[in-house]
Amino acid sequence: MVKTRFYKKSDYPQVKAILQEANLFDKVWDGEENLAGMIDNDKQSILVAEVNNKITGNIFITPYGPKVAYLFRLAVKQEFRQQGVATKLLTEAETICKKRGVKEIALFADKDNQFLNDFYYKRNYKTSSVLHAYYCFWKQL
Repeated sequence: MVKTRFYKKSDYPQVKAILQEANLFDKVWDGEENLAGMIDNDKQSILVAEVNNKITGNIFITPYGPKVAYLFRLAVKQEFRQQGVATKLLTEAETICKKRGVKEIALFADKDNQFLNDFYYKRNYKTSSVLHAYYCFWKQL
């Protein structure tokens, strides 16, 4: 069963490994100090998923004003993909945003990753336009 919880600083090695495996890791954006700063500013800015007490995925939430938020770094450890982990993380992030009064969320996804694009389309996300190599997906809450 997939459970979610908020990130703790001691989770860093596992989250870093998941981001690296997904080819999303950036040493500045995803550095230990930066993630610590994110949760120091907002304890609910990073969610992790666990299966059998093992961190299996993560998603980051960043406000863009009081009514809009960006979601990014949705990543799931390869051995746990297609088992509902990403859906659980995305749904929980949406719930957190709704509770905060956010009216719209957005995220970017590689335009050439049809599997990922279909994942967002199936969850009622819409695309606006292609921004270089990415689609900007958005959803009204």
